Amino acid sequence: KMWRYCAVTLLVLVALLGTTWGQEYPEGVQDGPCPDIGFKGVKWRFNYTGIAGTWHEQLRMKSSKQPNQCPTTNTWGGIPPDVTNIIAGITPDGSTFDVPREGVIGDAPNQRLYANPQPDLDFPNPDGLLLETIYTNYRNLHVFWTCSNLDGDKHIPFVWIESRTETLPKGMLKRTKRKLARWGIDVSRFWKVDMKFCTA
Repeated sequence: KMWRYCAVTLLVLVALLGTTWGQEYPEGVQDGPCPDIGFKGVKWRFNYTGIAGTWHEQLRMKSSKQPNQCPTTNTWGGIPPDVTNIIAGITPDGSTFDVPREGVIGDAPNQRLYANPQPDLDFPNPDGLLLETIYTNYRNLHVFWTCSNLDGDKHIPFVWIESRTETLPKGMLKRTKRKLARWGIDVSRFWKVDMKFCTA
């Protein structure tokens, strides 16, 4: 009986270790659940029409959907609750693209839910991709993110900083990164979006 007990115990331990070792997490995973940042803009309530128009990405995080540093714009439009976003940019081989997307306002005015037809490690939720504006001054700075909770009490966030113009003062970017760091974002994952870094 003792050897059977030992054998069963060993099998359970192997199974548990196998589950732990086999857990695959994406790059940039952080401990704990997604932080509840909410909207921290210049007005107490987010106004979607205030961000309507084209914005140029300045900093973003490497992901399966954006694996390079090539210039990309987001054109936010639509009339809530139905919203749109046209993602336009260039690829390392010099070709351009325009990807129109349709979504709806989420549970809060600063949230926009889009379909996620191809879930992966970076964006695992098959129910959709929830983009949330966490800061904007409406004039020249817009910060939005998405965050997915993962098994094992972990989460994976992706953040974008964009501007109305093609460039932003370095000081403004530094101040924005400091804010994000205080809100629990790993700002070391940011990389600069620029044509000179547009490589495969």
